[in-house]
Amino acid sequence: MYANELVQRGYVVLVPDALTAVERVYPGKAAFNSEPFYEQHPAWSTVSKNITDHIQGVDVLCSLDYVNPLAIGAIGHSFGAYNAYFLVGIDSRIKAVVSSWGFSPFTGDPHPEHWTFRSYPYTHIPKISADLAQDQIPFDFHEIVALSAPVPFFSYAGQEDHIFPHWKSIGEGMLELKKLYRWLGKESRFQSWIGAGGHDFPEEIRMLAYLFLDRWLRNDRENESEY
Repeated sequence: MYANELVQRGYVVLVPDALTAVERVYPGKAAFNSEPFYEQHPAWSTVSKNITDHIQGVDVLCSLDYVNPLAIGAIGHSFGAYNAYFLVGIDSRIKAVVSSWGFSPFTGDPHPEHWTFRSYPYTHIPKISADLAQDQIPFDFHEIVALSAPVPFFSYAGQEDHIFPHWKSIGEGMLELKKLYRWLGKESRFQSWIGAGGHDFPEEIRMLAYLFLDRWLRNDRENESEY
């Protein structure tokens, strides 16, 4: 939905299938079954694979003469949301990011194991399994987002989400990031919203997100000197 809406606003939008989804589902497996990936690459992670794929997606965008390489953003909901800011921490070509329901700290999460090794359906970061099994947190998600600061960052979460229900911990992580952006002198680049809804990307929040992208991507000449 948001891809179509962004196209209608004049953006060039690339919507790649992540490994295990849509046209990249492993033969004979259900969507988001990552078992074959780890059988082939036991020392890797799907997180790093997705980042690599998305970097190549940015390469494709930058190769198009009708795309401004200085005004590339990343936007996603849920699975796509955390993949968006994972990418931004690695690829400096991303100039703004929108994360709808993709920020989920280990702290306060009733089921942090969904980020670790699972036989089914999807394993994100298998190497943290041993740490979380001992109730140890090697890092947390606000520290991942901090890797991309001060890139403009927009976040949305809801209080009735059934997948990431720990909205208070999410709010605390957002506050830490707000402090970081303020310390960097770039407080205007950070927006965090918490609503009363569930695991969705409601229209009113999408409109706010698009205005955020308009500000930081469509005025690239004005903002270029800040990067």
